[in-house]
Amino acid sequence: ENPWALKNLVDGDTYDQNGGWSSNDRFAAWQHPEWAGVDFGYPYTIDTVQLYPRSLDQFGNVPSDGFPVDFEIQVSNDGAAWTTVKMVQGAASPSAPYPPVTVHFDPVQVQYVRVFADTLRPCEFDKGSYRMQLAELEVYCTAPDADVQ
Repeated sequence: ENPWALKNLVDGDTYDQNGGWSSNDRFAAWQHPEWAGVDFGYPYTIDTVQLYPRSLDQFGNVPSDGFPVDFEIQVSNDGAAWTTVKMVQGAASPSAPYPPVTVHFDPVQVQYVRVFADTLRPCEFDKGSYRMQLAELEVYCTAPDADVQ
């Protein structure tokens, strides 16, 4: 079984020694689109996304390969039309002990959320190709009594 399958993006394992999620594509170009997301199954109010970077590779190195440089948190109610609720540019490369990158935005009620990246870091273990990799994606509503119209 592939330890980097999509299902592992939300398996609760924030430390990727047992896997996480990786895009399938390996590109030589650092600027190309990649995304991964979640379908809640019904509308849910959210205002925070946490991205956990990969922290270990198969050799025990800690390069945080594949963490996006420029990315957007996008939301949708139908999985087809997407709205950007937060844009992050020039995200620093996560370093040990690899805390999550937390992204806050105004509360929205949506069924789908995704991380859409268009600028990536190289994956050194993969001979410098570019792909997006995350240990975990967590989505929350931290605003007490969020009232979304």
